[in-house]
Amino acid sequence: MIPNDPGFAPCRVQVDQGNQISPTGTSTPPPAHWDLATTGQKTTKKRETEMKLALLTLVSAILVTALAQALGQESPGSITERIHQGDTSAVLEIGQSGDPRAVSLILPLLNDPDYVAKREVRLALAKLGERESLQYFACRSLNGSVRKIEVLIDEDLDYIGGEFTIEIYRQLLDSDQRFLPDMDRTDRKSDALLRLPSSTAMLKLSKLVPDAEIPNPSRLAVQAGRDSDTKKKWSTWIDEHKAGLQKLMPTAEGIVFDSNYCSDFTNATAMDRRLRTITGEGATNCGHVEGDTKSGAADKCVRNTFTRGKPFMVRYEVYQADEDISVGVASDGQGGVYAVAFDDAGVSTCGLGDKVDLFDDRHTVVVPCPKPVVFRQSVAKGLTCLSQSGYSLLSPE
Repeated sequence: MIPNDPGFAPCRVQVDQGNQISPTGTSTPPPAHWDLATTGQKTTKKRETEMKLALLTLVSAILVTALAQALGQESPGSITERIHQGDTSAVLEIGQSGDPRAVSLILPLLNDPDYVAKREVRLALAKLGERESLQYFACRSLNGSVRKIEVLIDEDLDYIGGEFTIEIYRQLLDSDQRFLPDMDRTDRKSDALLRLPSSTAMLKLSKLVPDAEIPNPSRLAVQAGRDSDTKKKWSTWIDEHKAGLQKLMPTAEGIVFDSNYCSDFTNATAMDRRLRTITGEGATNCGHVEGDTKSGAADKCVRNTFTRGKPFMVRYEVYQADEDISVGVASDGQGGVYAVAFDDAGVSTCGLGDKVDLFDDRHTVVVPCPKPVVFRQSVAKGLTCLSQSGYSLLSPE
């Protein structure tokens, strides 16, 4: 899990107890009168409760003091120094602290294209309840393929937790029609068995909210698609316990679950817009090659269209666990050919020389291809027209 850090050990305390909740939240009122024995028992329990509360207050004070010291100084080995050095475990640790002051410490790092732990920064911000980061993960749940949703659930939502994650799972429970075409595809590189995101969400809910006491169907039943009754039970249970679930942080309050709204949070809009700007109207679109498919047909289209001197565009989606990344090539048909890359965490211009243009708030980079134009296999995916190494997304193999 997270390496030991003696200077920041208190922040490993999980205040939300793994984001579990007892949804009823009810208590039985005391009887109208008490006998003497009952009164004595009640007094003893009251003192015990007061002592526990005092101890909890003391622990909380220690936690706050430790975090304040960590955020206020950058001594050797401190969590602040480790974060600035790109220590992913330190970033995730501070996300679990629950202290909103940590947001101002790590938020600037998300916009630094050269910072190496941006993925963990975005996760930590979401865990701390930062709205834009939560919106980003909500949009990923609305726009991703089956494979991407699997990664989102296993590597992101397990960490973020809270009512926010439960709300995503609630929506995925009703998402089968959206994913069935993806389940039937035959052009994937991998032969791994796919599972509908609704089934994955159902299985995760039993761990996230165990007090619901909804048993999971057998693994065989899930694989055979005989889990619809359990999904309905979960949908009903979540809808009936919204008030209690909203006590789990982070919450989904203020988050928009609308795929149209999410176009600015994903790479498709920005990348395609930039490619069309280069090519102009009427260009040949050699395709959008998704992360788990082969690029041979699109590569052939690029070479043939370029040979004919016609404008073209192509976008290759690069598979990453938690980032939307695409690379592409575009030609205006008049001699201008450009390599383009998009990274939703921000792009770096390292190794690209000085003839570089940045767009979309430093999320898109456009580089003119050197003359004569020669296409090579990219180290990322598909074709690139660059010859120099040093920039991993657009460099040749």
